[in-house]
Amino acid sequence: MTRVMIRRADFMMVLAYASDLATGHSRDFALKSCVLAMRIAWLAGVSEEVRRNAYHQSMLRYVGCNADTDLLSATFGDEIALRQDLVGLDMGNRAELGRVFVQAFKRFYYDLEPDAQARAIETAMSQALAVARPVLTAHCEVAQRIGERLGLSDEIRRNLGQIYERWDGKGLPRGLSGEDVLPAVRLITLAQDAIALSDAVGIDEMAETIARRGDGPYEADLARLVSANAAALMDGIGATVDRETILALEPDPPVTLDEAACDEAFLAIADMIDMRMPFTQGHSRMVSELATGAGKRIGLPDPDVRALRWSGCIHDIGELVVPVATWMRNGPLSVRERDAAQLHAYYGERALASFGREGDAMAALVLRHHERLDGSGYHRKVGGSDLSPAARILAAAEAFQTSREERPHRKALSSEAAALQLRAAVRDGCICPDAAEAVLSFAGQSARRAPPPSLAGMTAARDRGAAPDRRRTHGERGGTQARYLAQDRGPPYPERLFQDRRDHPRRRRALCGRARPYPTGRNAGIGNPPHVHLLAGAHRNPVDGPMVAATDRRNSHASRNDQSGGRRPVHPHLFDQGRRQAPAARFERRDRLSRSQRARPCLGDLRLGRRGLEEFRVGSRGASDPAGSRPCRQAAGGTAARPLRGLRSLRCAPPAARRRRA
Repeated sequence: MTRVMIRRADFMMVLAYASDLATGHSRDFALKSCVLAMRIAWLAGVSEEVRRNAYHQSMLRYVGCNADTDLLSATFGDEIALRQDLVGLDMGNRAELGRVFVQAFKRFYYDLEPDAQARAIETAMSQALAVARPVLTAHCEVAQRIGERLGLSDEIRRNLGQIYERWDGKGLPRGLSGEDVLPAVRLITLAQDAIALSDAVGIDEMAETIARRGDGPYEADLARLVSANAAALMDGIGATVDRETILALEPDPPVTLDEAACDEAFLAIADMIDMRMPFTQGHSRMVSELATGAGKRIGLPDPDVRALRWSGCIHDIGELVVPVATWMRNGPLSVRERDAAQLHAYYGERALASFGREGDAMAALVLRHHERLDGSGYHRKVGGSDLSPAARILAAAEAFQTSREERPHRKALSSEAAALQLRAAVRDGCICPDAAEAVLSFAGQSARRAPPPSLAGMTAARDRGAAPDRRRTHGERGGTQARYLAQDRGPPYPERLFQDRRDHPRRRRALCGRARPYPTGRNAGIGNPPHVHLLAGAHRNPVDGPMVAATDRRNSHASRNDQSGGRRPVHPHLFDQGRRQAPAARFERRDRLSRSQRARPCLGDLRLGRRGLEEFRVGSRGASDPAGSRPCRQAAGGTAARPLRGLRSLRCAPPAARRRRA
């Protein structure tokens, strides 16, 4: 199994993106503040320890902002709009803070008559600070807890406990002042306010505001330093925010997490997402558990099961962009609100870009976890041909678990009723039947469908001694689900070999035969993968590398008598979910072949199912059958393939050959 190692900074960037969504900050707000803080730290000449603390504080400052968000929403309404109004505000100025609260209450009580609205605002203002103080205290506590689960040091976690403290002592939750506020906290408070003010009013006015607030929220010397060098510090700040830059800024030594630590980090993110509302607590954990169990039960490869486990934890991270008041509403959503809610899968995919290529499989699953086989899902409304087995399992797990949880507009269903509802979606052609039964079987419900053939059998050839394959996982975007069954030195068919034959439909059918499309209807189970078509030809090409064995006796005889010394190569190619791929075959001496020989295209349909190419397994026998009548493929590692047997070679032979064999 491939060893998994992920930088901890990658997880922090995912959390930074999530907190930016939840707080209504501009895109990459936390990452910009990280770059600016590192520049200020270099200019101020702070110690290495302060730089390390500031690096982590910049991306994790608001990681606890989901705590008790339902209470904040019940008091102020749209909590994201409220946080946008508070960005860059001097929280110690009670007049400015009161003005922002009044504006939030006017949005919240917009449907009341003027007199009733005034009374409601007056009552709410008297309770505002009493509600806000414990909520902000909870933000600090949750941030410290998440930092602990990420393996951060005690010093960094101490900084996360002071995220709202100020130099003048007017901060929360403990009212610390002066040197009692840790240096990294002072630095990040100034850096993030500078980013917010420059976005709102420009760099010049930002510099003046920072200078005026010296000895208030900011340390005076630090405020003067930033104000005097504002233009240089902010130069190109938006263009420098990418994954490589943030990773390069991490103080040495960089920290990496193994698979067990990654599991804990993903669970921490799942809890951070679900704590936002009372009825979603534990949702992501359960979806991850159901999807993982179903993936193992159905026989997915280990990388796909791992991608399911992790994507199940973070599949709803994009929901943070939607205000809690929208999710808590007991009634229909407006068109605008519904559009915003359906885009949460897109924002979830974008959040996982911080993982680089390692996150592609998870991003593909998160993007599709609300899609359906018949195209009725969202947000891309794709059909079954675009949904991998892992994506179908995640969609079924999410639908089943959601129906068992209470929502403001409905009561929770029992497990039995939720199973009936999921099976109804299967009958309607929305949910994959194999995925649904795998999820329900793992959840303890009685199975009504035989388990599908194990997809892990697609890699069984490697376990039986064949050369390792170079197949992509099911969760990856683009490409076919399998590349080559044998290890070679590169693509065996250069572009020049296709020539003009590839574009002619008759020649194409003659070369590769007809492929059955990947099933996408109501009976499109996971156990019906694409088919492999093996082109007739010789066993090995000395230039193009190892090839697949042919069982047709006449083809092998013609290959052995080829005077050119070359071999006609054969190559397994897949038809990925109904989309025909260009045939990869050539015949070096095509003009010498008869019409019947050219019409003999393939060896048949070899299903990649439970037995995993059972009729084409690789053994330790020699390069030919002991009977001496059927050649075998010489594999890359010196092993050879056993010959194909049975009626398939007879079925795919031309009519004349069938009569002679009969």
